[in-house]
Amino acid sequence: MIQQDDSMNPNHKEALENEAALLRIQHEAAKAAHEAAMSSVETETVQTRARDELHAYIKAVAGFYFGSMSGFHKVIAKHYLEEKPWTRPGWAWLFPKSTYSYAGGVSTAKGGWRQYNITLPVDIAKQIREAHAKVQAENPQISLASFLYTMLVWAVANYFPPKKRGIEGAKETEHVSRKVLG
Repeated sequence: MIQQDDSMNPNHKEALENEAALLRIQHEAAKAAHEAAMSSVETETVQTRARDELHAYIKAVAGFYFGSMSGFHKVIAKHYLEEKPWTRPGWAWLFPKSTYSYAGGVSTAKGGWRQYNITLPVDIAKQIREAHAKVQAENPQISLASFLYTMLVWAVANYFPPKKRGIEGAKETEHVSRKVLG
């Protein structure tokens, strides 16, 4: 536990809090990996699109903290559903780009974006679809792909912000407040 010391340097205090948050995440990830290994959970895949850089970054984070992309998706989706950040003032939805361009009747693969498959336990996937349906009832332009892409950017911005803003599109995360997984 971090002891509060009023004389502690604010940067040092923040670093200790961040370290504690990472340890909590690692514990939750290890627990999720163990639970996944011990049971055969039926899963479902939902799709969005993501920038190549975001996909690579999430893949690295997922491997380091969770041991798998599905472990990352499960934990992040659970927190997204619990926190409902879209209900907060100033929330901004993000819209993924197409992975293809269409010109003159010809479809061509477009670089920079890729299909992103999110594998979740069936019950969490169902909750995601239900939450999306409620959001879409008020905002018809929010597709499931937008709902999920925004979730990914929110997760990175909130819980795994890059130390360097080298990820193209990192500006999309600047409006998201930072917090730790509890």
